[in-house]
Parts: sequence; C-alpha cells; structure tokens
Amino acid sequence: MGSEPDSFKKLGPEALVMFARGLAGLPPEEVRQLKRLYVKNTVTDLRAEIGHREAGFRAGCIHWLIPLFWPFAWAERSSISVAKRRGRELVANLREAWSEDLRGLELDLTFLEG
Repeated sequence: MGSEPDSFKKLGPEALVMFARGLAGLPPEEVRQLKRLYVKNTVTDLRAEIGHREAGFRAGCIHWLIPLFWPFAWAERSSISVAKRRGRELVANLREAWSEDLRGLELDLTFLEG
C-alpha cells in the first residue's frame, strides 16, 4: 500500500507532540479552539482518504468478473476496513487525551462505520 497517508500521520503520537509544542504559551481558550479545529480538519482528511480508497475499489469492480483479480479485490477491501478501524481508534484516542477540550464537539464519523 505504500507510505501511511497524511490523515493518519496527523493523529499519530509524533504529530500530536509537535502540535502540542506549538500550543505552548497560548491562552487556554485559544488552545481549546485550536485543538478542536485540528480534530475537525483531521476528520475531514480521514473522510477524504477513506472516500478515495472506496472510489478506487468501486472503479475497479470490472476486474471482479475475472477470478484472477479476486485476491486483489479482497486485499483492497480488507485494506479499507483496516483504515476505517484505525481511523475510529485514532479519533477515540484523541478524544480521550483531549476530553476536556473536545467536550461537546460533534463529529460525523459515520464514514468510519462498517
């Protein structure tokens, strides 16, 4: 599959440490707003990444008619499922770590279901 997409990297520990360092010295309300914006933007990026993967999967459906391509279709579908699960876990971890700052933040994560 290649390198990890940026949308997943943004939710990784290294990226969050760098982001938190950038917040040092800012007023608490500004920190709260920036964390919320970071999460919203990252969820938007995740939605685009998953959508792109699913579109590619659907575009290749003509290959499903040829049994030779079935293992590749299965692998791609599995990859999409893993990406959705990882996205759910990363967002849940972020919500847990920043629970006070993200309290009341509504996020549409329906694209990560299934």
